[in-house]
Amino acid sequence: MAHPLDNVVQHIRRVAANQGATDGELLQSFVTSNDQAAFASLVKRHGKLVLAVCRRKLGNLEDAEDAFQATFVILARKAPKLPQTGSLASWLHSVAYRIAISARRLAARRSRHEQKAESMVSTNPASDATWREVQLLLDEEIQRLAERCREPFILCCLESQSYAAAAQQMGVKESTVHGRLTEARRRLQSRLSRRGVELTAVLGAAALAPDAATAQVPSALVAKAVSAATSAALPASVAALVKGVNASLAINKAKVGVALFIVFSGLVGTASMWAVQQESGKKEKMPQAAGKQEAAEKVEQAPAKDIYGDPMPPGAVARLGPCAFGKVM
Repeated sequence: MAHPLDNVVQHIRRVAANQGATDGELLQSFVTSNDQAAFASLVKRHGKLVLAVCRRKLGNLEDAEDAFQATFVILARKAPKLPQTGSLASWLHSVAYRIAISARRLAARRSRHEQKAESMVSTNPASDATWREVQLLLDEEIQRLAERCREPFILCCLESQSYAAAAQQMGVKESTVHGRLTEARRRLQSRLSRRGVELTAVLGAAALAPDAATAQVPSALVAKAVSAATSAALPASVAALVKGVNASLAINKAKVGVALFIVFSGLVGTASMWAVQQESGKKEKMPQAAGKQEAAEKVEQAPAKDIYGDPMPPGAVARLGPCAFGKVM
């Protein structure tokens, strides 16, 4: 019989072994063998990013932690359908952003009933309302980036990964990461400048924040997220967020389907109109061509006449030879 301590040691070894695995490998291990250690590694790897997005969007620590758990519940449920290559950072950022928006709506409704919202207590000046609004602008603009640019920016600028680590996660060359990151920075700088925000200032202030380098997701919160993701029963607050985001995703898919149907219908309609116009043009041209051909036939069939206007017998001109002034030359 195995000693309980042996199980703990094995779990620690599995977590340590997963540190060097890519997101795709960890996800595959979770999908194929329900490896909770692999899933825990994903939560630890990207938990800081997810929690930061939730905290920026929400003003309540409890709400932020619920949104954090809901994000990883969605990951666990969508895992079989997600590509098991590349990094999950960009996907998790998008899901966390959606869930935080949903949680903010629910919190607003709840506060209207309670007439009071309990805000997070923080001594970090970078966490005040003004700073959060600036960071929210960055999150919003990140969501507008194309996936090819968004992924390296999140990995390198928000998760502080090196070019080499990001390249390994993305399955591309370091030069590719550098090129896409440069493009992402350029696009973000342009868009944020129009909104009165400098990208370098936002990233610089975030890097200089007292807890930026050392902040980690509490182990208890990681455990809650793993438990929620692998359990059928969810806390009511987390379940509400998961349900809301699933409905939102379904609506978005329906919108995409309607848009594709409209585009397809438009193409079919255009093709049909073009075909009708072509057919109409053919019908208009056919009588004209027929009229020209008939006139030509009449000219060819018209009998030759002499200088007096009398019809000449067929072949008479050929037999007479060249004529001038009605006389044979």
